[in-house]
Amino acid sequence: MEAVNPPSRGKGDQSYRNTFDKDGVTEIVEPAPLESISEGVRLDSSGPGAQKPLRKMQSKQSMQWPFHRRMASDAPSSVLTSHFRRPSSGWNNIKSFFKVEEDTVSLSSKPLVPDYVVHYMRGETPETLAQKRDQRRWGERRTNVTPQRERFISQHLELEGIDPWASRVKLDTDGNGFANEDRQRGVGRYFTGWKGGATCNIILAFVLLVISVVALILAISRKGASDETVVFSGSCDTASSINAGLHAAINVFAITILVGSNYAFQILSSPTRTELASAHNKKQWLDIGIPSLRNLFHVSGLRTALIAVALLCAVSTQIIYNAVIFTSPTGFKSDIVVVTSDFVTGAPFANGSEFNRAGMSQTDIFTLQNDARAGKLSDLATVPCLQQVGGEFDTTTDALILITKLSSARSSVIQTGKAGDMFNLRSMSSVAISVPVDEKVVDRCLARRGLPQTCKVSVSSLLLGVVGLLHLVTLLTMAAVLSWRNFEPLVSLGDAIRSFMRNPDPSTASTCFLDKQDVEEGRWGFNEAKYFTPTDHFWFFTPSIKRWTVTIFSWIMITAPTAAAVALIIEHEPTGELTPFATATPYTTFLLGGPDATPLTHAQAAILASVPQLLIAILYLTTNSLLTTYWLSQEMSFFAVAPQPLRVSADPASHQITSLYLTLPRPISWVLYIMFIAMSFVLSQAVFPAIVSTSTARVNGTEIVGIGFSTLALLILLAFLVVLMVGVLALGLRRAPAATYADGMQKGNPLAMRGGSCSAVISSKCHAAPGEPERSWRLPLSYGVVVDAVGAQQVGHCAFSGVSVGAVDAGKIYA
Repeated sequence: MEAVNPPSRGKGDQSYRNTFDKDGVTEIVEPAPLESISEGVRLDSSGPGAQKPLRKMQSKQSMQWPFHRRMASDAPSSVLTSHFRRPSSGWNNIKSFFKVEEDTVSLSSKPLVPDYVVHYMRGETPETLAQKRDQRRWGERRTNVTPQRERFISQHLELEGIDPWASRVKLDTDGNGFANEDRQRGVGRYFTGWKGGATCNIILAFVLLVISVVALILAISRKGASDETVVFSGSCDTASSINAGLHAAINVFAITILVGSNYAFQILSSPTRTELASAHNKKQWLDIGIPSLRNLFHVSGLRTALIAVALLCAVSTQIIYNAVIFTSPTGFKSDIVVVTSDFVTGAPFANGSEFNRAGMSQTDIFTLQNDARAGKLSDLATVPCLQQVGGEFDTTTDALILITKLSSARSSVIQTGKAGDMFNLRSMSSVAISVPVDEKVVDRCLARRGLPQTCKVSVSSLLLGVVGLLHLVTLLTMAAVLSWRNFEPLVSLGDAIRSFMRNPDPSTASTCFLDKQDVEEGRWGFNEAKYFTPTDHFWFFTPSIKRWTVTIFSWIMITAPTAAAVALIIEHEPTGELTPFATATPYTTFLLGGPDATPLTHAQAAILASVPQLLIAILYLTTNSLLTTYWLSQEMSFFAVAPQPLRVSADPASHQITSLYLTLPRPISWVLYIMFIAMSFVLSQAVFPAIVSTSTARVNGTEIVGIGFSTLALLILLAFLVVLMVGVLALGLRRAPAATYADGMQKGNPLAMRGGSCSAVISSKCHAAPGEPERSWRLPLSYGVVVDAVGAQQVGHCAFSGVSVGAVDAGKIYA
């Protein structure tokens, strides 16, 4: 059992007490008399500085144990009762945040004395214990709860007045509060804390670099120095499956790089204590525990450059990776022949330019006429046939005959053209008609089927080489972060609290209730005393208005175009059907440039189709940052509920813990990671390069290069975006854990961070009371009253403490 010496609280402080539950958690609660104690109320006594008794107390005779002494006090105390279970180490068990803690009477998880002895020492009887059980089952019924004024402190803590750390040699420490004995040595330091997370990201970046280099070598070996390598050619169904599988793997790689770069961004943008002190001296605050653009104006220029390189490489990888793979289906630039009704009976036709704008040979037209007479052509419904005429290409038909209700004595062929052309027809009566027209003009439609459609899956060697280069730069950037000597950033909330408790910040002294609004308005450093107003803190109050604005704007930037594209394409699509993933159709493919424009290469079209991936990357960065502020405030709030060990990002000492994640817990990070992989993949199948190799009955090898859209994939992407925003807003409706009493109910938390992370606010909570053990930051810490306010003119003080705190009272002022 580790001994903790209760410090002297200064003049006027008469008592000091602890109550231990079965988990070894120290809690200070409002005491109640032995005869009227109720469920959920633990034994307690006054906090430091209290003088006025609440009522005359009755005492019962109890045993005196050799390792305990009884201390009684008539001083009032603050109330702090926790009905919440302390979260498990690492914050991984999210479901345990709000589990009700069972009542306990044990001194610790390994009790020193039997429970019945403790009951006796607490003045409990079998009747009072039975009453508690009934209250637990049926609730409290008209019971007046009056606090009991006694506590028990381990006698070992006060033997000869020895400070448990006094016998240790005081070692030099740096500004962050790291003692030389606490620093990890050897290779092990690269696998714990933020360095462990950076090491994992470096390993992943190296693996992805190797994969891209091997893929590039294989691509070049198959096609030499050619820009494209055909991975597969054949059935379009098989090609679609290969394309989808490769894009799924690609987006796992791309989002992994994005997540790793965001991790490096948060580390590099975290200030050191020196940078923080410099900013505070200028009355400027910095962000702690979150990725921050604000901090870039206060950290070194080299770190800012590394952040820019890491994020630029991550976003570029997201775009170019999705352009490496593309599919090229075959199609037909259908010949269109507009004729009179007697064409199919063998009527003569003219072949001059007036009637043959497409330049079809007489033999080709004659072949179509013979096939129509022989019944070799498919008879299509008028409306679907006219729909095919308006498309740039067709996937099944290489020739169409439109039999109109017009008549002509000069030629049974009125005009020829190609799919996508607009016809200007002139009949014998000199009536100008534009085709495509409705069924009132076209009587029948005959189609000649072409060869079965085939598809190719190709890889751009050039873009694959660019991806490999980006991986190399990302790897070197992350390695630079890890190898930076004497770089000790305050990455996590625990880092900042440890540093501020080790070396208090004079710019925030005597302002324990400083909030973000005070800081932004410059009202800090004036020793202002304030009342605590207990109100429920919803999570959506934690991010600042600016952060909410940026996040919502980044969400709208991708959601609005997606919804507009779905509406326009469904309206433009004649059949109204949803098109499959990454499948080019005549009505969902849009050509790039005009007739006289230089056609784009396949790689250029692929990059252009992948540009929307930039919006996915921006949305991830903003969403991750907003969720990080949620959990930063939640982590802070739990210190006001029960003692918590500091979760630091490096060099944990004593009770401190460390983890590979920085602030956002791993379960939430994984959910975000998987969701953005899914959204990135769906987007790659919703907007894609449409490279169609078209042919006619006479000419082969013509290409159509454009951008294709899949309405099915767009709808799925839209659904993901809605689920993401609903999830973020739903989390915002959660409340910070209650830590104080108001109107007989637990309500409010003095550590809830309204308006986001703020270094000055955190600093103001870390000014310990006189007599606090020198290294109390090594212990599980709790936040509350360390100097009680006595009388109307007295000012109390709240702070983190490793020994004993009282609950904040809404009727008193603190500074």
